[in-house]
Order: sequence, then C-alpha cells, then structure tokens
Amino acid sequence: ARNLRQRLDEGPRRDEIDQLAIHFNAMLNRLEAAFERQRSFVSHASHELRTPLAALKSEIQLGRSLPRSAEADQVMLINLETDTDRLIALINSLLFLARTMEQASQTDFGPVRLDEVVFAAQEELIRQHPAYRIDVRYDQLPSVGSHTLVEGNEGLLQRVILNLVDNACKYSPDHRADVCISAESRGCRLTVSDQGIGIPANEQVSIFEPFYRSNEAMKYEGFGIGLAICWQIIALHQGKISLNSQVGHGSQFEVWLPNR
Repeated sequence: ARNLRQRLDEGPRRDEIDQLAIHFNAMLNRLEAAFERQRSFVSHASHELRTPLAALKSEIQLGRSLPRSAEADQVMLINLETDTDRLIALINSLLFLARTMEQASQTDFGPVRLDEVVFAAQEELIRQHPAYRIDVRYDQLPSVGSHTLVEGNEGLLQRVILNLVDNACKYSPDHRADVCISAESRGCRLTVSDQGIGIPANEQVSIFEPFYRSNEAMKYEGFGIGLAICWQIIALHQGKISLNSQVGHGSQFEVWLPNR
C-alpha cells in the first residue's frame, strides 16, 4: 500500500515466466489505480463536506455576534436549513455511491422493462420539478414488450435515468430533455439528449469520475457524483455508457444494456 509503483522485470516477454510477470504487473497496475481512486475520493469528499460545514459554522458565529431580533433569527435559520439540506444531499449521494460499489455482488437482478423504468422516472421528475419538459419516444417501436426487457435491478436503473434526465433538464435553458428508446437484437439502447451548455472535448474523458465537474457546470448546483453513480451502475449491469457533447449545443448520453 505504501509503494505500488515497483514492477517485475518482464524480460524478453517470450517464455512462461515472462508472461507471468506481465500478468502480475497488470494486476499491480489495477491495484495502483484502485488505491489512487480511493485517495482521490477521500480527498474530494473531505473538500466537499468541508464547504457546507464551514458555511454552517459561519452562520452560527454571525448569529451569535449580531444583536438578536426575530427577523434576523429567521434569516439565519433559513440559511442554516439550506446549508444543512445541501450537506444531507451530499452525504446521501456519497453513501449511495459507496453502497453501489461495495454491494455489487449482492445486488438482486431480474427481468426489467427499460421503457417502464423510463416512464416511471419521467413521472417522478415532473412531480418534483413541474417546469421540466421530458419527451420520451421510441426510435424503433418494439413489436413485443420483451424487446425492451433487460436483466437488471429496477431501482438502480431508475437512478441512472433520473440522474441523466435531471442533468439534461437542469443544464438546458428550456429545462427540456429528449429520451429515445431503441430495441436492438442483442440489447436495448437509451439516449438522453439536451440543448444545454455542453461539455468541452478535453473534459469529457473525466466526466464519469467522482466529484468531477466541468467549468461551465460550476455555475449550477450539484456535487459531481451523479455521473459517477451512473457509470458504476451501468458497469454493474455489463452495459456501456458514453457521451457525445459540444459546447453551446448540448449533450447526448447513450446507454446500452444487454437483453435478458
């Protein structure tokens, strides 16, 4: 754990011993990457948690130092509640991400109609945000319902769709998201598109890392955890998630999941 940079000599890479050294070094590469991700995660989590805690402390100190009045107390309590809600939301996101990573082998899988999950997520988001406009369509209308059937966990897949569609609406000036469902021979494809701020090409490679946020996204409320959760869940389902985006013209996230 103190030094994962040392590697075995792979020699001329021809005989069995050389091949064993190659595979052992590959394992060390994965271990080093895992330790580095954990160190980065702890560092970013500490930083994100410190911000609302510092705001809470400042509000309390300010309340103690100023002359007390009912109006001032009300303003202070509102600010404290806002900072507390942000802290709770951050901790809940961190716990969900950690549990998804730790309980991968214990997750229950079964047949899930992906289009039904999409419509459930659409209903929930509109109930929470009446200003959102979420259009759902089929690219190829399935002849039977089983064509949109995937093997997965309904709750986790709904979290993916909630995160992607919520982001699309949040970062679009008209709060609109376009969701397209396509049934294919070996799987089901889902695209979530928006006409929002877009993501620069040089930042797209890091967008699924925990706590990473593009420069433009900093103007909006969030923690940079949602897409990391999406990536983790889709990987758990042996699927794929990708991004196609252009600054000022919006983003399109594409999810592919294998059929049951």
